[in-house]
Amino acid sequence: MRRLVVVLAFVVALPLAAQTEVGLIIGHTDSNATDIGGTRLDFHRGRAFGAAIERRAENASIELAAMALRADGTLRTESASADAGRLKLFPISVTARWHFAPRGERIDPYVGAGAAYVFAKDLASSDLDALGIGRIEVESKVCWLANAGVAIGRFVIDAKYFDYRPQSSAAGNRVRLNLKPVVISAGVRWRL
Repeated sequence: MRRLVVVLAFVVALPLAAQTEVGLIIGHTDSNATDIGGTRLDFHRGRAFGAAIERRAENASIELAAMALRADGTLRTESASADAGRLKLFPISVTARWHFAPRGERIDPYVGAGAAYVFAKDLASSDLDALGIGRIEVESKVCWLANAGVAIGRFVIDAKYFDYRPQSSAAGNRVRLNLKPVVISAGVRWRL
């Protein structure tokens, strides 16, 4: 599956070499909590950074983006909490966008939809080891995404929703994590 995603990203990236805009973004990410039999797995202090390349023709465009998302995890019960490690996600996405303003306008609002392959790192911490849970494996997988934003000159405010709900396993138990990250970011872009 990973080879297929790499090949598809390469095929999409080839025509984007003549891209008119590249950009860098930083932002905040927020993920849903997952309830697991009276225990809640929660993520907070999320950060995001990445880069994108976009090719535009009139009111439509295609964006290829790579991001790094990080958030601190906590396991909570009614009476205690434990460090669940740091959630690290690396989505590579392709988004088709519709721009409401004609090309070249200073204010450019847009909406879009697409797909992403989210590479995930496992959760690990000394608290998880002490509780006998150990490493929590988090599945890497494909998901769809929704996108909206506005560009004002070289600056961009962007929001992306990833419908990412991976399987996870620890200590022989499998659970679907209801992460669904939302990334709100600001960035700058340059025309090539």
